[in-house]
Amino acid sequence: MAIACKESPLGARALSGCIIGAANAGKSSLINALVNKTISAVSNKASTTDETAMAAFTDLETNTQVTFLDTPGVVKASNSMKSSLLVSKAWSAIEEVDQVIFVVDAAKRLSFEVREALVRLNKISKDIDP
Repeated sequence: MAIACKESPLGARALSGCIIGAANAGKSSLINALVNKTISAVSNKASTTDETAMAAFTDLETNTQVTFLDTPGVVKASNSMKSSLLVSKAWSAIEEVDQVIFVVDAAKRLSFEVREALVRLNKISKDIDP
């Protein structure tokens, strides 16, 4: 039996993951689908997620829990100070987790900014795990 909950069963195996990508890439939709519950708001408006949100998926049969962090976009949606702050929050969340999932919108071409974010993520992963 799998449930969406925040509490970890005693002695559970745990894994944490961070969902990152450009604004409106589908990060919040993916989180909601993974835990089968509405944790993060979803809209067509860029920067709907302006705070990091946590969701947890627990499988009681295997005594395993996976926690996910939903982040703002890692690519600036505008040149505003708010957009810069949201991008900083997203990149900071990477430091708190075991794994990172980079989400791209398959219906769009990869922009230069998204490609640069992927290069940055690759550099971070090499710095952590040489």
